[in-house]
Amino acid sequence: GGPGDLDPAAQQSFTKLLAQMNEEQRQAWLDVQKAATASEAERTAAGKRLQSLLNEDQLFLLRKGLIMQQSADVANTSAVDPSSFTCVHMWLGGCGFGSEVNNLISAAIFCDKHGLDCIVEDEGWNSGRLHEYLQAEPLILKKC
Repeated sequence: GGPGDLDPAAQQSFTKLLAQMNEEQRQAWLDVQKAATASEAERTAAGKRLQSLLNEDQLFLLRKGLIMQQSADVANTSAVDPSSFTCVHMWLGGCGFGSEVNNLISAAIFCDKHGLDCIVEDEGWNSGRLHEYLQAEPLILKKC
């Protein structure tokens, strides 16, 4: 798929989300789709309305789908040839826990999609060691 194509993993999350929606939520989803070509303020308002109608599980599916799609879009527009590499090293540093983990998840998705090992470099991370929090292997490794 090229830029703008719906990623299969994102499609799966969105399909699950839509199956769980009631009529009001579906209408809000359609409003978000219609607002795609509208002003930024209209897009923001439609997105906030949708999010306000979703429960925690639905919000998780929405965010998961959006992250998967954003990762796919970046990978599809990247000038980097992943087949030239065997792994990606992701350094965790001084940003907040959520920000660091979010970026690491994006890197892990990229690596998984391209058959690369994702190595976390967390020696200088202000939150400690990733594997103390999560059982991330085999998607995110401690070392090569």
